[in-house]
Amino acid sequence: NGGIASGKIAQYKRMVDDGNEIMTPEVIKNIGDWVRAGGTYITLPFTGRSEPSAPDSWPIDALTGCQVKAMRTPGPGKGTVTITKDQPLFKELAGKSFPDDGTDKEGNGIDHNFLSTELAPGPDCQVVATYENGAPAIVIHKLGQGRVISLGSIFFRHIQDIKGLWLCTDLESAFFRDLRGFRGSLAWGA
Repeated sequence: NGGIASGKIAQYKRMVDDGNEIMTPEVIKNIGDWVRAGGTYITLPFTGRSEPSAPDSWPIDALTGCQVKAMRTPGPGKGTVTITKDQPLFKELAGKSFPDDGTDKEGNGIDHNFLSTELAPGPDCQVVATYENGAPAIVIHKLGQGRVISLGSIFFRHIQDIKGLWLCTDLESAFFRDLRGFRGSLAWGA
């Protein structure tokens, strides 16, 4: 929150939140102000899941415009994510399906990707990708001059800590390269 509250984040147009599961109302407000001023904030499945004193309260809903409808266990043979053809974020990946089997492993093999989330978008949202059962997997929420992109799955990520090095796969590189507007500076928040 320090970079957002101090204004340091203003130099960036886009930020990927890579794991802030606990967020205070102040953090939500500060991120919301930055987004409304034109920022793009990208959340992972459990970004903003809880407030410090309220587990599983999902305060991030105020920014994403979505509620978590259901949690699902990703993994080989456990389902797919399909990026819709008619949406504003992806060009190369549009219309393609991918297994919902992303992994995010520590060097000791412990996987941090336990669950994906099925989203229930609100009225100002656009569904960009769906699961095999039709439930939304990626949603855009327009907020002021900016937008929040909610990723209910990290299907694109297959990384493991190898002696302090986290190397992404070609799919993760293609995913972020193909996101419209992802040219230039990007902040990673964790």
